[in-house]
Amino acid sequence: MSSKVSITAKNSTLLKKRPVQGSDLTENEISAIDKGDVQRIVWSGDSVDGHTKISLADDAGNWYIYDAHWDGLPVVEEEMNGITPKKLDTPYFSQRDNFRDSNRTCFSSSCAMMLETLVPGTLPGARGDDEYIKTVFSIGDTTEAWVQEEALSRYGVEVRYIQNGSLDTLKEQIDKGKPIPIGILHHGPGYAPAGGGHWICVYGYFCDGFWVMDPWGELDHKTGQYISADGEALRYSNELIKARWTVASPTDGWAMLG
Repeated sequence: MSSKVSITAKNSTLLKKRPVQGSDLTENEISAIDKGDVQRIVWSGDSVDGHTKISLADDAGNWYIYDAHWDGLPVVEEEMNGITPKKLDTPYFSQRDNFRDSNRTCFSSSCAMMLETLVPGTLPGARGDDEYIKTVFSIGDTTEAWVQEEALSRYGVEVRYIQNGSLDTLKEQIDKGKPIPIGILHHGPGYAPAGGGHWICVYGYFCDGFWVMDPWGELDHKTGQYISADGEALRYSNELIKARWTVASPTDGWAMLG
């Protein structure tokens, strides 16, 4: 099956960031679609309350659609181009609800997701990263890689900070059963990313990209703007990862390697 499948709107409808009534969503969480409009998708997931989560082609984002409003909705075959997808059982921690410094603890939340995957039950609950963050700040600042290395070691997880990661590095770690926090440039358009850096946790891959947990929400690659506060179980394309992680060369990605 082609990795891009077209679906057609049977009537005027919405692309949504959450599987709820359109009236319950903000203007930033919807995109209006006219009857007859065609959308190309590269993946579709399970149905939730009559909605299906999809990934649009050309880095147009992850959305929910109301199934009854569309023709041609398939379950897109994941195994393509000889690549069998793989996804680890990684929990999601949002940095937005962290007990302190919520706007700058992405590194800690991403490492906490790694920790809870490798040692399940260490950080229980939706805000389990708060416990990890307490450990982090007892050592030093959340933005320092050596502090994260020391914090993880106190939970029995040995990691090292690298600055030579590649897309192959990500796949190799996932194949070992290890999620991998990576530092990306999350500001600016996709053709000229910028910013002081933001950490996300990669926990799976598929033929066109990677499954990630983004502690701040969902990043729109084209604009460098966050279009949703929900960063759980996102599909970030190879193009996004290449442009925003391996910025100057294919092997200069910052990561925490387990």
